[in-house]
Amino acid sequence: MRLFLGMRFFMRNVKRQFLLAALLCAVIPAVFAEVKQFSFADVRLVAVHEHNESSFTEGYFFSGDVICESGGYWGESAFYENNKQKFKLGRTVFAEGSVILGEKLYLLTYQNKVAYIYDAKTFQIKSLAQYPREGWGLTTDGKNLIASDGSNNLYFMDTQYRLKKTLSITADGKSVRRINELEYIGGYIWANIFITDEVIVIDADTGHVVARIDFSELYPAGERNKKADVMNGIAWNETSKTLWLTGKYWDKAFELDVSRIMKELP
Repeated sequence: MRLFLGMRFFMRNVKRQFLLAALLCAVIPAVFAEVKQFSFADVRLVAVHEHNESSFTEGYFFSGDVICESGGYWGESAFYENNKQKFKLGRTVFAEGSVILGEKLYLLTYQNKVAYIYDAKTFQIKSLAQYPREGWGLTTDGKNLIASDGSNNLYFMDTQYRLKKTLSITADGKSVRRINELEYIGGYIWANIFITDEVIVIDADTGHVVARIDFSELYPAGERNKKADVMNGIAWNETSKTLWLTGKYWDKAFELDVSRIMKELP
């Protein structure tokens, strides 16, 4: 009898372990979705444009068909439209990511603990806000401001920089750090990984990385202008449906057709 009861317990335990394993196999693929790998070979170069090589590019985005940019660094920080300077910030300010939402221009600072709100047409300061984190990248989904701070988190905020949600970014279940310049495109956030030529594509709802793109062949280090620093600048032109990439002090901006990659996103 003891042997029989022992066998029944053993079989029940085996069944439970089998069911648990089957359940995990069903859940894991959903949680850790495959990260698709792409390279420069998967995009088409549409055009090469002039870029203001005096700009230490931080924020990069389109407002209509106007390419806008916030350049950083102490004593150099400024805002540009079509490579022309519109205003400069104080010598003690290190400007970072920027974006226009509605009729206002939003601009972060690196370690000044201040974020700016400007009139998007006149560039007059409307207000300042205390900012508790380092400012890095900034974009918008049309409703929220979405910011990075170099960690594995993205911060969704209202138009007064008040935190609404923190989204942790993971790839294959592991945290992804050094997330920098951002661009929201149709439910996904395209982000540059700082000091690399890699762009990741993030599901804006889950925080899961669904694609990685190696852009090291876009503008090889040996071909760059002497002043050029790291790649940092992602802008989506909604009219032409093309992606623009540039970098800090680069003399060029690259317009790309990324439709092949976008078709393969989940």
